[in-house]
Amino acid sequence: MALGRALATEPSLLLLDEPFSALDAPLRHALREDLARVLAEWGTAAVLVTHDFTEAYRLGDRIVVYDAGRVVQAAPRSELLWQPASESVARIMGIRNVLHGSVVKATPDRIQIRWRGQLLEAVNSPSHSYLPAPDSPIAFFIRPEYVRLIRKDRGAADPAHHMNLMEGAVVGEEDFGTTWSLRIRLDAPGAPAQGEHDLEVEVPHLVYEILEIDRDRRWQFSIHRGSIHVLPA
Repeated sequence: MALGRALATEPSLLLLDEPFSALDAPLRHALREDLARVLAEWGTAAVLVTHDFTEAYRLGDRIVVYDAGRVVQAAPRSELLWQPASESVARIMGIRNVLHGSVVKATPDRIQIRWRGQLLEAVNSPSHSYLPAPDSPIAFFIRPEYVRLIRKDRGAADPAHHMNLMEGAVVGEEDFGTTWSLRIRLDAPGAPAQGEHDLEVEVPHLVYEILEIDRDRRWQFSIHRGSIHVLPA
């Protein structure tokens, strides 16, 4: 009703301050979709204040990230999702697997990174090529859903389809109903990158059951170079 009253005056700009914060999840989702539809149909510009990145991404064309009262990044939503301007922006957005390594070699197309005794190859940003000097510290992130477990019933991993190969063991896990979040520690010597584990890996519940991950805890996995996202210093 409050939204209806606000739109009745045909405003040129609508300000929404945490409009769904007190609602339970199903109602929040339904009202969010209704709001997106109404704003599109009416062509009304809106500013939405929220701490929920999913909400901001679903409703916004452009997202502005604030930290300590100042703007740290303003960008179209797709750019913000895949190209956070810094490590601090990535953490504010709740991105997991924010990691630190050192540069081996950087070109406009590729960046090689030394991390936990592994040599990783990442794709450089086509629009914001980052060319740090060799041995420079570098931050990067790997989304948990983009780490690929390699099935053991299909022989050795094919280099044509798998790159940035690593091996490790599942040392923790969380069941989220439709997905499982696995915490993997690499076989490489040295302290893990994130406390007790190195990487968080997300797999669908069906994959967890098919691969019998509850029984088989050691895995080889790969990460495509395009799934390693470099964070500028």
